[in-house]
Amino acid sequence: MAAEISAAWEAVKTNYGDERRHESFIQLCLSRENLPFASTQYRTILMANPTEDIAKRMQDRIVGLATSTYVVQASMHDKAPPRFRKLSLFAIVAAVVFIITGIGIPTFRPMIAVGVAILAFVFVIRALNRI
Repeated sequence: MAAEISAAWEAVKTNYGDERRHESFIQLCLSRENLPFASTQYRTILMANPTEDIAKRMQDRIVGLATSTYVVQASMHDKAPPRFRKLSLFAIVAAVVFIITGIGIPTFRPMIAVGVAILAFVFVIRALNRI
């Protein structure tokens, strides 16, 4: 954990009633990808005093930020670049053509295997792109 985050938490504790300090602490933790630390600090307070208003609001704020950050990252991650989408669409169409050709013309029967292999490749790459 960064010393800067620890110092910001100490500043919050010394002037607990100043909500701007709470907000700057949470924003610092968010920018350093350390919201779990902020959540732990407020959870500790809530365990000692479940009715503490500031800690409840800040905990809700942290949960909201964590959720929105996750949703934004997930939506950005799911979108493949347009070039990749066009290329994969082309590969799928080509694979279907290969399969239909292999089914329709007996001498081109090995084309079925090529088409199935292309489809499998495209779907595996798409699945890995979403992980």
